[in-house]
Amino acid sequence: MTTTSEFVSKEPVESILEGHRCGDCGRFFQGGGSDRIARYCCATDRKCDDCGNAVGSKSWTVCRGCRDLRAIAKWEKFEIVEWDGETPLYDWIHDEYFFDEDYLRDYKEDHPHWVPRLVVCEPQHGRMFELDEWCCDELCEDAETEPTKEVSAAISTLNAWLKSEILSWRPGDQRVVVVKLS
Repeated sequence: MTTTSEFVSKEPVESILEGHRCGDCGRFFQGGGSDRIARYCCATDRKCDDCGNAVGSKSWTVCRGCRDLRAIAKWEKFEIVEWDGETPLYDWIHDEYFFDEDYLRDYKEDHPHWVPRLVVCEPQHGRMFELDEWCCDELCEDAETEPTKEVSAAISTLNAWLKSEILSWRPGDQRVVVVKLS
């Protein structure tokens, strides 16, 4: 068996593996930003990307103050609407939901220095029920179910209920600036 130590190629050889290695654990990171990721890998301290102060937790890249400033800037870009007094509100900064005016008033009394950054919540409805998805683990690959008329009627009833029923609320993208607390 003959082996050669040289390869003949018409095209120049191109490096396809570029990246950086963590200096502590040796883990390799490839692609754009790999230098930054490799430095972050085993780092014990972290500086804020915005202001340079200590972050405090490795899971964050920005300190609490800068995160709040970013959240406020995002909140200020939302459309301003008047609150109807019934739809739940969410405080963008303090992660607090308000389901009525009484709770809002009580919260303000308990937190006198509170500056509300409120948004109107959006209702969350259930996903539509599909029999094929429900039975997907039991069905053969590419198999479909053909429900009876009774089952189809029951599924239609269930889906109508899921469309109409509010299961939960999530923060929306419309802000409320002034809330009258009588």
